[in-house]
This record gives sequence, C-alpha cells and structure tokens, in this order.
Amino acid sequence: MILADFSHLVYFDPDYIEEHISHWGYDIFRWIEDDPTDTQVLVAGKDDHLIITFRGTSNGRDAMVDLNFFKTDAPGGNGRVHRGFQRSLDGVWDELLEAINELGAGKKLFVTGHSLGGALAQLAAFGFALKEFPVAGVYVFGSPRVGNQAFRTAYNALLEGVTFLHINNEDIVPQIPPQVFGFHDLGTAPRKFDRSYTISGAEIILEDDGNEMDFDNLDDRIMGEVQQTLASVQTAMNATTRFLNPSMQQFNDTVNTSGFESGSVDDHCMDQYLFKFGCAILDYEWQRLEQKSRESTSPP
Repeated sequence: MILADFSHLVYFDPDYIEEHISHWGYDIFRWIEDDPTDTQVLVAGKDDHLIITFRGTSNGRDAMVDLNFFKTDAPGGNGRVHRGFQRSLDGVWDELLEAINELGAGKKLFVTGHSLGGALAQLAAFGFALKEFPVAGVYVFGSPRVGNQAFRTAYNALLEGVTFLHINNEDIVPQIPPQVFGFHDLGTAPRKFDRSYTISGAEIILEDDGNEMDFDNLDDRIMGEVQQTLASVQTAMNATTRFLNPSMQQFNDTVNTSGFESGSVDDHCMDQYLFKFGCAILDYEWQRLEQKSRESTSPP
C-alpha cells in the first residue's frame, strides 16, 4: 500500500511531494528529471530503505514511448527490451545511480511505478541487481510488458521472488506490447484485482520466443486485433492524462459516475489501484477482528 501511495504521489508537483512525505517520516528526497525523454523519478528514504518511484504516462509524448514496439539489447546483453522504455531510463540513469550512492549507499531498495513508470521500474530494478544493489521489492501497477523471453529469464534469475505486477480488473495497458511481438511479463504470476477488490494470481502463458514477429509481418486478422488493442490503450492513457489535469466541470456527478464505471479506461488509473488496495486492507482487518472476537468469546 505504501508503494501504491508513492506511485500515485509521484504524479504531483515535487514541492508538494516533498512536504507530503515528510509527514510520513521520509527525510531523504531527490527529484530527477530528464527533459528530452520527459522522464521523472523520485528518490525518497528513511531508516534502512530507499523508495525509487518512476512517474507514469502523463502526456502525449509519454504515450508515444508506450506504443513503440521496437527492441534494443538489454543491459548486460541479457535478451532484448522495449527500446522506448530503455531510452527513457537511460535519460535519468547516471543521475539516479549518483543519488542512490550519495543518499542511501547500502540501504534496501524498493522500486515502484504505475503505467510507463512500472515498466521503467522493472528495467531499473534489473540494472540495480546487475550492480548488486540490495533490491528488496519491485511493485508495479498497470505496467506494460518490458522485454522478450531471454530478458525475462535473466531478470527472473535475479528478481523473480521480489517482483509483483498488479493488474486492476480490465486494465488493458498490461496487455501491451503484445506477446506476438515477443514481450512477456516479469516476476511471479501477476496479482489481479477482480471487479471488486479480491486479488488472484493471473496465469502466465509464454509463447515461443523464436516466433517474435514484426508489425509489418502480421496477417490481417492479427494486425487488426493489435490495432484495436492499441486504440483501446491510447484511449485509457488519454483518460488518465485528462484526469491528471482536470477542470472543475469534470467533477459533476454524471461525468464522475460514468468515468468510474467505464471499464478498461478507468481501470488503468492509479487512483483505482489505491482504492482497491484500501478496500482489500479494510476487509482483511475486519475479518481479522471478527476472528479475534470469535476466539475471545468461544468457550474454553
């Protein structure tokens, strides 16, 4: 829940973020931004850990990065990864390493992000692991896929047990890039919220990586399906972007209700992930208290 909070908070103004997290006891703060790639990352820390949070899609430039399916060699020559994501990470990488070494050498790292930020978080976590930094957890929300099967194998050899992808109900963004292009989920089976807030493990289906295809080589049926998925993804990301820059007219009952119940569009918003986590935690605590009450009133 803490990492989900950070993945939501990173969309706000840096001054507001710094003031906000100070109330949570975080006395380490560094905001890193690369204008050419429009990439932002927050480094926050206290006690024995740092939280590295990548901001997700918030404008059209980011969306173009999301929908570019070309690959490039992964760090260390371990398979191939999404070229746009890797370029975005490269834009902040040196400054990010400098900040970690300066602010939190030896501290545990928790890496997180939503949407595009989730993809960058996974790439960064792999880079940290290659440098033998102590990565304690990688928690991502509504993240697109990052790399091919060879990269997945290399990544999971280092980080499978601490990587968790969360998918909210019908959120369509985690379905891209499509597996037909050789992209696969990382870590363990994704944690998927149903329409309410129950979490279950989603099945991982791996296709033969030797059959990675280029967009131009797809038959008409598959190309049509991919284009339809991309259109839905773009709609979802546009809706998320509009939410980040709302007008007062958006907050009337009619618009708010239709947006809240609009399926895959609304399911991608980080607000919905926070809402689902909050419900799940409250339900868990309620059940725990009920069980404790039953145990205290049961006969010896």
